Amino acid sequence: MSRARGLALRPAIALLSVLALRCADGRAEPEIASIEEAASGAPSTRLPPSAAGSGAAAGRAAAREAADPRAHIPPARAIVWIGGDVLVSEAIADFVEDSGAPAEALAELIEPVSTLWRQDTGASLVLLNLETPIAAIRRRDRLQDQHERRSPEHLAPIRLNAERWLAAGLARAGVGAVMLANNHALDQEREGLAETIEAAHGAGLETVGAGIWPEIVSELGIGEESARICILAFYEGLRREPPIDPGVAGLSMLDEGSLEKVERASRRGDTVVVVIHVLGELLEAPKPRWRQWARRLAERGADAVAMHGTHLVMEVEQLSIGERSVPIAYGLGNFISDMGRLASPRRSPEPGRKEHSAAVHEGLMMRIEREAGEAPRIGFVPIWMSDDRFVAWHASRPASSADDETAAGGLISFALWPLAACGEPFALPAQWNEPARGEMMSWIAGRRDHLLEISGLVPSRCDPGRRGVLELSPSAAEPVTLRPR
Repeated sequence: MSRARGLALRPAIALLSVLALRCADGRAEPEIASIEEAASGAPSTRLPPSAAGSGAAAGRAAAREAADPRAHIPPARAIVWIGGDVLVSEAIADFVEDSGAPAEALAELIEPVSTLWRQDTGASLVLLNLETPIAAIRRRDRLQDQHERRSPEHLAPIRLNAERWLAAGLARAGVGAVMLANNHALDQEREGLAETIEAAHGAGLETVGAGIWPEIVSELGIGEESARICILAFYEGLRREPPIDPGVAGLSMLDEGSLEKVERASRRGDTVVVVIHVLGELLEAPKPRWRQWARRLAERGADAVAMHGTHLVMEVEQLSIGERSVPIAYGLGNFISDMGRLASPRRSPEPGRKEHSAAVHEGLMMRIEREAGEAPRIGFVPIWMSDDRFVAWHASRPASSADDETAAGGLISFALWPLAACGEPFALPAQWNEPARGEMMSWIAGRRDHLLEISGLVPSRCDPGRRGVLELSPSAAEPVTLRPR
């Protein structure tokens, strides 16, 4: 099997067919539930069935295994994590490149979150939206055409590009695939998209939502036939893809044909998850057409729908489709970004100014778990992109040495953190001095509460400081009233 048609699975290495996807016929309604095993930041302490229990129970388990060697084999299981946009600013690039090993530094930046998914056993996949091309040659000036019309759907184009260490760093962090169906995929023209696909594959990442015509890859499969998760990725942009010649890179667009793909996957797959990149920067509520698409996709068989592209977390609702309940996450927000670089506890946001927005620091990760014979379990992890600008600017970040450029106010440090649902969101660096440290803690806690309120997520239990996967509240299907950001 060629590399382009296989997925690297953790912890065991296996190859699954991607383009010749085949999913099981059996279907079950998703269970919106908390995944407690993923909640701790400590190394996993799960034991295989042969090692679990004690006394009589352990003796019975040993007897069953002796009678049937297959009894100790755990049931087939697949897990998919889906995150939002990956956007690397100059400050983030400077931070990781200053280490001399940028891929390793990027993986370390992500480590507080990647610790959660590295605990998963069985077939697992982490999918992020790579909104930054990785092309050897920049084909357009970054600030070209700034006179063009600005609106949520007509933005003055900013041409993005990144170095190859970005793909390598994501792979090192345990990311298995990147979605390329987005509005920045063609920033470096179609040749640049082809280079991005090649760079991702070269780093060991699968790609979805793009491809080289006629093989535009819109779906990925993960897991054994009895516990398969099918992922379909599309871009909901205003422009349609024009006819392109064989051998030219193109995108997977959301259109009527997408519904047919979902229906086909539904007929052959246990769990169908649709991921859509939308165009509507900083919009705080879903557009009517996004809701319409979500319902149509659910009616054709989607078990869950996740959207990103607005850079903001939005509501997560449950659509009732007959006897099925289908979770729709209208905004996962950002995964890695430095958009809100000027946001701070002492600055009020300005409408339309994303650099002043605290909300663009926020994000959600959707986690889908499928086990043979069981309904899929779907949960969410709230995340926060942290930096130390505020403490640096207010002279509260001590220097560890005279030549410590970062501590002395040179480079900005970044880290991506999962947020506890109550109590302190996460542990800020102990060396940060007061009062800036306390201001930051209160500010991030308030943002965490805001994220939970607008998304409709609640903890399955509220242990102060505990970080893990959250479930939907019973009222998640009700309209959500947004407060000013």
